[in-house]
Amino acid sequence: MSSLMDTPEAVQDSYTRRMEPETRNDIQKWRERLDDARADRRRKEPTWQQNAAFAGGKQWLEYIGRTERKLVLPKLPEGRERQTVDAISQYIWTAIGELMADEFLLELLFRKNDVVTEALADQINAAYSWGWDNEWNGERAVQQLLQQLVAGTGTAAIVNRFDPTRGEFLASVPHINGQPIFDPAEQRNVVAQAQAAGQTIEFKDVKRGRIEWDVLSGWNLLAPPGISDPEKFPWEATVSAMHIEEAQAIWPAARNIEVDTQMTGLDLLGAQEAGNFVNPEHPERQTRQMREHILVWHCYDRPCGKYPSGRVMVLGGAGQKLLAEPTMELPIKGPMGEYRSGINYFQYWTVPDQFWGRALVEAGLGIQRILNKRRTQVSEIIDRGLPKIFAEEDSLTKVPEGRPLELIYYQQGKSPPQSDGGISPGSWMYEDMNVLLGDMQRAMGIRDVSLGENPVGVKTYSQLALLHENDQTKVRPVISRIRESMARATENTLYQIRQYWGPDKQLMIAGEGHILQASTFNASRIPDFFQVRIPRGAGSPRSGAAELTKIDQLWNASLSIGQPLPITWLSESIEAGKALAIPKQVAIEQIEKAQWENILMIRGEQVPVAYYDPIQIHIEQHRQAQIQAELSKRMDIVALIEQHVQEHIRVQTLNELQAMQAQGAPVPEGQIAELEDQGATSPGAGPGGSSAPASAALINDQLSREPMPPADPLNPENLE
Repeated sequence: MSSLMDTPEAVQDSYTRRMEPETRNDIQKWRERLDDARADRRRKEPTWQQNAAFAGGKQWLEYIGRTERKLVLPKLPEGRERQTVDAISQYIWTAIGELMADEFLLELLFRKNDVVTEALADQINAAYSWGWDNEWNGERAVQQLLQQLVAGTGTAAIVNRFDPTRGEFLASVPHINGQPIFDPAEQRNVVAQAQAAGQTIEFKDVKRGRIEWDVLSGWNLLAPPGISDPEKFPWEATVSAMHIEEAQAIWPAARNIEVDTQMTGLDLLGAQEAGNFVNPEHPERQTRQMREHILVWHCYDRPCGKYPSGRVMVLGGAGQKLLAEPTMELPIKGPMGEYRSGINYFQYWTVPDQFWGRALVEAGLGIQRILNKRRTQVSEIIDRGLPKIFAEEDSLTKVPEGRPLELIYYQQGKSPPQSDGGISPGSWMYEDMNVLLGDMQRAMGIRDVSLGENPVGVKTYSQLALLHENDQTKVRPVISRIRESMARATENTLYQIRQYWGPDKQLMIAGEGHILQASTFNASRIPDFFQVRIPRGAGSPRSGAAELTKIDQLWNASLSIGQPLPITWLSESIEAGKALAIPKQVAIEQIEKAQWENILMIRGEQVPVAYYDPIQIHIEQHRQAQIQAELSKRMDIVALIEQHVQEHIRVQTLNELQAMQAQGAPVPEGQIAELEDQGATSPGAGPGGSSAPASAALINDQLSREPMPPADPLNPENLE
């Protein structure tokens, strides 16, 4: 192995001399593979160009002929103007918003179930969440990914990569198979084993490094032709554009690499054919040249008989030169110990027997073209069908200016001018445009409720939620596939955390009260085996109309059950644009009070009834406790609860009669006094109260029975 004292030129010369014939043959084999993959990919590239153009507002583009792969803005006859009705953009951003509302920061699960493992699991999840926000920027990566799936190539990937050129400098650390060893204990073991075997370990001055999530579009991906399932790929490859200086900092062999002079691109790095768009009205605005860049090809052999751990080869520059010695091991290990390349594929709409999927925007391209055409035709009919005046030549003294009620003078003896009211677009034209907009909804799978519009005739939140759920039925398979690929990316990232973060990773994690707490995370303690929890279920409608409908439904429901919400809740919810948390109601407090009374009665205590206790809430809770006592054969408790229930009935009847008397309504003579007398003689009764006479026989009969030993659920000692 070379030492750090060697110059890049010496490294490259030594490496070139030692290149075995088998390696040269493998390089040629990879060049052939990449050529075949690019030829297979070209079938999709015209569609990708259209997707990007239409999403960018260029919705009049068309291809020249059958063979030329150039998008052209067609010329219009003189005097005609293009009209664009950009209906497709709202579907693009609605779909991205719906997908972004899902949760892609997944939870990590570990095998053991003890206090130590649970605490470690919390630490690992907190550390992963920190990395999601501060290192690989998960939210930004997900947004870029969804833009490609919805409005780009329809097939994209997230590549888990460790960038050794980022972060602070560290001391020299040993390297095994090109990978740095950060754990001090593992470093000592590696050095000791090498010394015992008489070998030399390579030490390098390295930076701390940084875990990256690279989002690649279909332009950057190459797949074996004829294989639709990525799990069955024998090999895979990515291509990306890199500045020559950055490449030379990573691979010394790139010092003499020639720059790709013909590289062009239109926001699509890594494809020489990208940005093939010509505007005949502005020929100077051609594709942008990407100077001082090279194409870098990362080539991965999946594990096989020849390469049990896989293999990585990096080619770059004109002629696809080898930039580094092949690595005889793929960079990622999964939870089961399987070797992975770190490429995680995502698709929006899958196509049977094809690897390349379809983007959402593809379904609306044709409709958008026709919509623009119809709108242009309507505009031209309006312009060309304006009112006109027909007059004989030289009959007018001046040309009319077109003002309302304008006086027009014509020469005496000439025929007077004749006016024509012109024509206007028929209603069928506007109906045709409405039909096109309806077709757009069906083609894209997104209806009014997802666009934030309240459908006609839908007035309840439950109806909106049902329509929204039905709308998401078409998106649910997409979300499910994205979650599965995101789980794989999470597994790969956790391996990189364990591999590269080391035992002293400094984190700043939000603690209680939203206060940042500094902590040191030991990544070497992460277990080898773990699982990723994928959330399930569909989301609810989140549009403004849906939230206002939800507020209205909650307010009306509170009125219908006689427990109106505070008017301040309604005002603040409308101002916030969403339903705020429901304030704690008196009913909840009364439920808790009734449940506590049940506990006291199970202990054998008599509980008084207050005049303000709502009878419906209390009796419902008491009956539940009474049923449990009956099933436990505690008839003494059944009788005690029955006495309390009858006391509620007496107090409620007394309250109603007193209210009638206060309003001047006729009340049976002596009934109020009788109820008050019953309450005065009732043991443990509340204001006004004993139990009703009808319950006396039942109580005496139940209390005369021999009480059964209390069952565990009703043991008062267990309830303290």
